[in-house]
Amino acid sequence: MKKNILTFALSAFLLSAIKLPVMAAPVTHVREKLLFNKDWKFVIDDNPQFRNPSYEDTSWRLLDLPHDWSIEGEYDKSVGGTGGFFPVGVGWYRKTFVLPESMKEKQVIIQFDGIYMNSEVWINGKFLGRYPYGFTTFQYDLTEYIKSGKDGKNTIAVRVDNSMPGSTRWYTGSGIYRNVWLIATNFVHFNSYKGVFITTPEASVAKATVNVGYDFTVNFFSYQAVLTWKKNVYNKSGIEAKKLIIRSTIIDNKGNEIAHTETEKEYTNYQSGYLLSQQFEVEKPNLWSASTPTMYYLKSEIISDGKTIDDQITSFGIRKLEYIPNKGMFINGKSEKLNGVCLHQDAGSFGAAVPIEVWHYRFMKLKEMGCNAVRTSHHPFAPEFYDLCDSVGIYVMDEAFDEWTRGWPYNYTDNNQGKAPNGYHLYFNQWHETDIKAMLWRDRNHPSIVMYSIGNEVPDQLNSDGFQMARKLVAICHTEDITRPATSGCDQYMTATDNGFMDALDISGYNYIDRNFKDKMYEPEHNKRPEKLCVGTETSKNTQNFTAYRDFDFVIGSFIWTGIDYLGESGNGRGSGSGLIDIAGLEKPGYYLYKSYWSDKPVVHIAVQPKSDKQNRRMVSKWNWNANDSLTINVYSNCDEVELFLNNRSLGEKIIDKKTYSSIWPVIFKTGELKAVGYKSKKKVSEDVLKTALAANRIDAKCNKTTLIADGKDVSFIEISMVDKNGTLVTDYNDMVNVNVSGEGSLIGLDSGDLSYMGLFKTNIRKPYTGKLMVALRSTENPGLINIELKSEKTGTLKLQMKTVK
Repeated sequence: MKKNILTFALSAFLLSAIKLPVMAAPVTHVREKLLFNKDWKFVIDDNPQFRNPSYEDTSWRLLDLPHDWSIEGEYDKSVGGTGGFFPVGVGWYRKTFVLPESMKEKQVIIQFDGIYMNSEVWINGKFLGRYPYGFTTFQYDLTEYIKSGKDGKNTIAVRVDNSMPGSTRWYTGSGIYRNVWLIATNFVHFNSYKGVFITTPEASVAKATVNVGYDFTVNFFSYQAVLTWKKNVYNKSGIEAKKLIIRSTIIDNKGNEIAHTETEKEYTNYQSGYLLSQQFEVEKPNLWSASTPTMYYLKSEIISDGKTIDDQITSFGIRKLEYIPNKGMFINGKSEKLNGVCLHQDAGSFGAAVPIEVWHYRFMKLKEMGCNAVRTSHHPFAPEFYDLCDSVGIYVMDEAFDEWTRGWPYNYTDNNQGKAPNGYHLYFNQWHETDIKAMLWRDRNHPSIVMYSIGNEVPDQLNSDGFQMARKLVAICHTEDITRPATSGCDQYMTATDNGFMDALDISGYNYIDRNFKDKMYEPEHNKRPEKLCVGTETSKNTQNFTAYRDFDFVIGSFIWTGIDYLGESGNGRGSGSGLIDIAGLEKPGYYLYKSYWSDKPVVHIAVQPKSDKQNRRMVSKWNWNANDSLTINVYSNCDEVELFLNNRSLGEKIIDKKTYSSIWPVIFKTGELKAVGYKSKKKVSEDVLKTALAANRIDAKCNKTTLIADGKDVSFIEISMVDKNGTLVTDYNDMVNVNVSGEGSLIGLDSGDLSYMGLFKTNIRKPYTGKLMVALRSTENPGLINIELKSEKTGTLKLQMKTVK
């Protein structure tokens, strides 16, 4: 029986598995960075006693991070559509642990990659600090309070306060929704995470110049010195000077050392901000770009008395980034246009705690469309997101804030008012410098990042003094990273262009430029500032926004709103349907229009517009309608001509205008087959077919891989389709599908594209939407079989098997 099941399962799968990029990354031997995600206790409640190490938390839920508690909750009307009707509140996390023996007598740091929001942290009852912003990485030093040794138990307690709805204009999730790390170094160490800054000012196929800037601390040369200092912290008689060697080694992605340099100098202890610069050359480098995303590693070492006392590994790419007025953006001397999409950080049933494998799966679909750039809307994303952009080749606009100090209505009092009722404007004056520096220090070594955004549609652009804050934020960007320009998503550009706000930006950024300038697009603005390039920081989905940068060198690209549907920012639904890909990760018809713009591959795709759809918002790809319905057929294509056939009868051939990338046919519905054929140079190169579906009678399953690594992290995606006896998709199938997983895997996500769904998102039973569902499975740490059962009343049961291997 198992053999039959396995054979059927494999035949049902799409075996073109796409794997996360794997590179031979070197490792550190002194510095320890321990993923600190396992075995946390959690409760949704609030009590000041929770911070005390002696508090009894045995009744709390045991879980692994990252964790988003909002996505687990039931529909909450009080939160409203802005938050997707997901619950908010106050939650606590606790973790009791024994410090690893290897970290004893070290400086120990805890790093939170993101907590939403207003987190407060205690270690062994000692308060470490409060961090309001939910989107930046931050650290606390545990050294002074931590207990070491086998009998020394430590308790971390974290309070997360996301109790006020409307802290942003979209879904944020709640909790410790990104990774947590425990980092141990000696007391002489590179400062995390601004300790290493790599730039490549010159890069060609023949030779590259690599500059490294170091920021490091020299506190104590030995642990005995720490103990001596602790006896009298005011006594500085123990000042000591020592020669240190700072060594840098570049390693390629095959593990070969290809260049190194070192500097020897005398340093004095009790100093926390030593700076050092080094420069060396790399012969015949492999240059990084979106099409050739080759990465290198820098191994940085501090050596004392012949012994390495700190080491750090930093990945980077060798590439030359240039912005030339009236000519555009150049990567390695080649002009590049940003075929970009805006993204939010959530992903359906994962909420804000998104495994990186989910982003990889989605990136492959975006790249297949021809997308080569993303904008992080409207805040910094998780660190591993940028690692992925580096490794697969995606340009990034890294954005800091959605609001500064004011909202859209005129505020006639001195009370602060923002875009979101309980948003970042409440913290901006006190925290903006800390938060933007945190973004810059953490992200600036990523070759994928080609520019920064200091804000999105900030109402301050209307202020007479708004330009002053814009100048300040741009200046911070330049101080911390002079290699990249800064922009801002300006939607009030008619005012911002006259009050100095736009002048403060390196690149002029426009949200929805066509609203005011129509078919003239960027030309009137560029004529005011011919020395500056323009970018569509946010645009609507029409061909004009593509041709506006395709045909003009001074426009470097645009980011459409949006690449993928996201939670929140909705009226009555759970999220925004503005994406080219739905919230389950499945392509919509509009995906193929943009593929026609951006891809060199021949594209033909049929999208049907019902007669009732006056605004062209409900394009669908199906051929089940009422008899004699009047329909408008849109065919998206980059071919020379397209011919449309209904039941093998030609409805005419039309030339594809490269200003629209589509053609339209009025068609009266008849049961059967609608086919579009694309021609280039009079030769057939592509086709798309829609067929009238019969009643659904089985489940079809396609998977990106059937063998998973038994590491507790590997993820596989199954695209479920409800089909009739001929294999035609039944788009109106409306019965529940039950998904059961057993063996060496677990169900971690079940999604449809239906944004009107009001049920639980963490569930194993859902209705398909347009005939489809997306299932995500995660491996355990044990090799063996994963059994999957897909069951629905009208289609029966489909049993599948995968395997996990070491």
